[in-house]
Amino acid sequence: MTLGGLDHVRRNPRSCARWLTSAGVVDGADVGVALHDHVLTVLDVRFAPPPPDLPDYPAEQVRVAVTPQGWIAAVPVDGETRRWLHRNPRCPTHQLIRLPLGADVPWEHLVGSLCLWYPRDPAHLQWHWRNGIDAYVRIVQRHLWSEEYWRRHDTWPVEDAPHGDLPDGRPHPILTSALRSAS
Repeated sequence: MTLGGLDHVRRNPRSCARWLTSAGVVDGADVGVALHDHVLTVLDVRFAPPPPDLPDYPAEQVRVAVTPQGWIAAVPVDGETRRWLHRNPRCPTHQLIRLPLGADVPWEHLVGSLCLWYPRDPAHLQWHWRNGIDAYVRIVQRHLWSEEYWRRHDTWPVEDAPHGDLPDGRPHPILTSALRSAS
């Protein structure tokens, strides 16, 4: 079993949570297991406030849900009380019961998860299980800091991909040369 791999998360979530919390894996993260059964593992992740160069930023808490098939989502615990730029809109329950039988509702919209990368970006700009849950948790942490930066300054602190594609169906171009050439 690889540390931080899907098997580690699903077969031994308490060990994975201890590993993620240990020094040097994800700075400032305290991880526990909120739920674990044959259908879902939910990690409770609490992040300490960021370094002093981001003054007065809050501590953050998210729940990271993982299915046996490897689907993963991060949902802010106090997500309904703040504005979000990159969070999937949550589908209200009253709308779900009106959907036709067999309608496809993306999980991201059921739980209101953070939108952490643009799905049509190249593989090197997206997270995959081979990167490990620790890399995912660091992406979540950085994303939460970026959301707070956006709330304060009304701009995203790095190159940003809007949701959806261009009107002609093409994906959004990558503007930063370092991101285009990264591998």
